[in-house]
Amino acid sequence: MSKNWLQLVTPPALHDRTPIADRHATWLELFFDLVFVVAIAELGHLLADSLTIDGITEFVGLFVPVWWVWSTHSYYGDVFDQDDVVFPIASIVVMLGVIIWSFTFPAALYGGAVAFILVYVFLRLVNIGLYLIASRTVPEARELATKSSIGNAIGLSFWIVSLAVSPPLQYGLWAVGLIIEISWTPVVYMLLEDVPIQRSHMDERFGLFTIVVLGESILGVASGTTDTNWQATAAIIAVAGFLIAVCFWWLYFAYSDSNIVNRFIRSDWIGAIRGSLYVYGHLPVFACITAFGIGIETTIVAGAEGHEFVGASQLILFGSTAGFLVTVTIIQWAGLHALPRSTIVTRFVGASIILVLATVSSHLGVLLTMLLLAGTFIVLVAIEIPRIGSTRGIEQSI
Repeated sequence: MSKNWLQLVTPPALHDRTPIADRHATWLELFFDLVFVVAIAELGHLLADSLTIDGITEFVGLFVPVWWVWSTHSYYGDVFDQDDVVFPIASIVVMLGVIIWSFTFPAALYGGAVAFILVYVFLRLVNIGLYLIASRTVPEARELATKSSIGNAIGLSFWIVSLAVSPPLQYGLWAVGLIIEISWTPVVYMLLEDVPIQRSHMDERFGLFTIVVLGESILGVASGTTDTNWQATAAIIAVAGFLIAVCFWWLYFAYSDSNIVNRFIRSDWIGAIRGSLYVYGHLPVFACITAFGIGIETTIVAGAEGHEFVGASQLILFGSTAGFLVTVTIIQWAGLHALPRSTIVTRFVGASIILVLATVSSHLGVLLTMLLLAGTFIVLVAIEIPRIGSTRGIEQSI
């Protein structure tokens, strides 16, 4: 029995060892993404319970490390093909850790930072450990794995030090640590003399995570109508919110390209910079989609109760929709895809219209504002469809 288990423990290898013509996410990766629904949902609940400027700031501050844990573990699995028990077990450990971590979110900024920090440190140590294993067992990726683990360890040290201090200095150390970790990877790739050849599928991973957060938006539509008994106003707002979510899906996947990261890996330093913009630009895209789910939920309730847009609720709804338009356009431009200039212009015009709606929404009322907001997105999609092709062509590009 021990011999069989030992045979399962094999060193990782780059994904170029066996070229894959059309690489896709594994069942484990899909399961891994699904677990992050718990963390995303918890962050959404925290935002819904604190619809203030401070609540928005706290949501963003917690969203970044959650996204980073997902990104770093996903990217390790993208680079290294580990056909043994180590990576699956590490993934399962991270999944369980993320579930436990989500329980610490409510108190993370209210006296419960120690638990939040300790779980984050543990999750990052798992990732660093995987890179250290790769640095010793994969000669062609030794420099990449070693430098990656060093940079991540330096950033993580600030989190460890933060255990000994109190806010706001504690939060400052978190920010510094995250900045170091997040900026380290593109620097490593720009400094590597010999970048290991790999067959990446991170574009698909980003797309799958987009589906995960879009699911939270649809859940927001459903949750908002739960206690309204589908009153006419609430039902119309819910349909408008659903249509906006559909437009989010279309606008993101319309220019889908499964080879963007592969091109960046093999490009010069300018390509590396654009690649970083593409990869890290997904952070605000994901955050905006998640925030929209909360924004539409509160809007449905406000419409059903005859209330108007107020305060942070208004900022969340219009900020998330305009923010999504801007950031999704930026990552698609950075992705070296031939994004038409006319598309860029119309999307920024659409974002401007949304900001105008935000300023006059108190005069228009919730129902009319939501109809105009949904109409803006529908018009944008209708304008772009002839530029891209039929929706069948879009489906084939996903």
